[in-house]
Amino acid sequence: MKTVVAGAGFTGIQLAKALVAEGGEVSLVESDPAKVAIARDSLDCDIAEAECNDPETLRAAGVAKADAFVALTGDDETNIVACSLAAATGSKALRIARVRNYSYYSLPADSGATVPAPVRFPGVDVMLNPDVEAAAALARAVEHGAVGNVTDLGGGHAMVALEVAHGSPLDGVALRDVPDRKHLLAWAETSAGPVLPRG
Repeated sequence: MKTVVAGAGFTGIQLAKALVAEGGEVSLVESDPAKVAIARDSLDCDIAEAECNDPETLRAAGVAKADAFVALTGDDETNIVACSLAAATGSKALRIARVRNYSYYSLPADSGATVPAPVRFPGVDVMLNPDVEAAAALARAVEHGAVGNVTDLGGGHAMVALEVAHGSPLDGVALRDVPDRKHLLAWAETSAGPVLPRG
């Protein structure tokens, strides 16, 4: 998977590290020389010292062949414009913009929604507000009684990723012996990938 990340702040570097660790191809674009130096010391990926709101920079970073473009600069408008420019280059990448300004989010009229929806901007496929995302993650943790990877599947169903620690009550317990397992799907992570356990 090829991802172009605009912005080498904390979040940009952490995202790039995670993607590289998963075997992804990453190109990072950052205009601040100090941040570029930090990124070069901590990442094994292509890093361009350039403005992300320049179509030529995006083309050189490989946005045309990218699966995703993620704009994480410290400026909301730069992130929105960068996504629009990525779209204008003909890229089919999923374009994600981090936008902190809450005025870019609104409750749809007469929708009954309690969580604000992002305003639609041309070229932006997904707009993420860190505060909204953090609140949603905390709500899922409270609702499901677990802090970790909780994916809402809709219809009152959710998928929770939990690690069974050595010495826990479930350590060594076969799935057939887990109480109330009718809604349980489990697998084991091995060096060869996920494996569905028997029994």
